[in-house]
Amino acid sequence: MKVKTTMLSILKSRVILVTALFGVFGGALSLLLKIDEMQRYYVALSMLVAFLISLLLSFLLKGSLKGRMKQTLKIILSVGFVLFIVSALYHTKIFLEKTMAYHYPAGSRTSYLVKANNYSEDGKKRKALNAAMTDEELLYQQLGGPGGKRHLWDSGEIDSNTFSLITSYIILIIFFSGSVFALLEILSLTNASNLARTDGL
Repeated sequence: MKVKTTMLSILKSRVILVTALFGVFGGALSLLLKIDEMQRYYVALSMLVAFLISLLLSFLLKGSLKGRMKQTLKIILSVGFVLFIVSALYHTKIFLEKTMAYHYPAGSRTSYLVKANNYSEDGKKRKALNAAMTDEELLYQQLGGPGGKRHLWDSGEIDSNTFSLITSYIILIIFFSGSVFALLEILSLTNASNLARTDGL
């Protein structure tokens, strides 16, 4: 019963922590996933990943000596921060290569679509007949908008690009959440140490 209560307490605290994390940084993180058709999926998946990272970090550090734990956390924080920067740059590269800004109809909000570099058979015919038209114009004028993109581009490549974007974003979230949770644990240990010293005086 005690073990069950402890587990529930840990789960609740981690849920609150992850919710707070995305409450504070959600706006900034959302700028990295400006793909309308994938946004809900991205948000849900990234929160689950952050939650699991938080639990994993808690499990790995449980029972460690405090001095050793602090050193481990500092290493995790340092490595995690560097890898977060690298993964953010990589995700940006993937985003620029595999998405297209869509501005139609005129005056509407810009959205981003996962695209492909190779055209479908139908897309090749349309491009041959309308060489002066951009992909954006073809989608809007002949294919009914973003929903017709699989008629313009190779469907398999769209799926592959979608997977690449999801993978790069989740890697970014892993390093971001790992760094934040490590920093919070360090601050928690530091505060506990300071309180212990104060009580001892």
